[in-house]
Amino acid sequence: MKIVIIEDELIAAESLQSKIQQLRPEAEVVAVLRSVKQAVRWFQENDLPELIFMDIQLIDGLSFCIFDQVDVRCPIVFTTSYDEYALRAFEVNCVDYLLKPVAEDKLERAFQKIEQGLLGGKQPEAEHIHEQLSNLLAAYRAETTTYPRSLLIPSADKYVPLEIANIAFIKAEMKMAKIFTLDGRCMTLDKSLDAMQQQLDPREFFRANRQYIIARKAVRDISHWFKSKLRVNMLITPPDDIVVPNTSAAEFKQWMVMG
Repeated sequence: MKIVIIEDELIAAESLQSKIQQLRPEAEVVAVLRSVKQAVRWFQENDLPELIFMDIQLIDGLSFCIFDQVDVRCPIVFTTSYDEYALRAFEVNCVDYLLKPVAEDKLERAFQKIEQGLLGGKQPEAEHIHEQLSNLLAAYRAETTTYPRSLLIPSADKYVPLEIANIAFIKAEMKMAKIFTLDGRCMTLDKSLDAMQQQLDPREFFRANRQYIIARKAVRDISHWFKSKLRVNMLITPPDDIVVPNTSAAEFKQWMVMG
């Protein structure tokens, strides 16, 4: 197994590498990278490894910025000091986490989880990784971010205020955000769904898939869908089915009960 470590603290990187070699002597750490810039360059010039251990906060910014510049389609284990409670929802499929200092039993658990997935033939898809990373980044920022209470929606020669608490769901449409409200209105904002997600409290809003962000208070119930997916039934009828992929189903159910 070829492994890349992305960690800006030298001692932490050496400790993790030592534990990896103890638990998986056959594994090869092919690179230890310290920054977003260095990681992007490495991924552009080399084949993807089979596993990445990645710190969240690097010397030149959040490691999530890496994924804006390169397409990473391999399992990722985050190593972080961030609160365990907020990260439990991301123990699904290709994305896992380890709290610093990394304990050997937790590292062993991560290896087993990844190996079982690989042996089972499950290959992470880019869009599922993107959804999970988008939600993880939102959760990471939630504790220290003050979110706006309203938005200003352009309308002809004026702006119409919209309370965020009145949003039922948001649909991506032609690189814009189509906002559906609990009182039955529909408004369009010239922003991507990614940009909208950064303005919304992840404790109240969830990125269901590439096309939809949904509000907790607007969820009527949840139906089983084929291939272990979930269909979210809303109080306001959406233009099409809102389906949570099987790779995010556990995360979504936990988000629903943790609110």
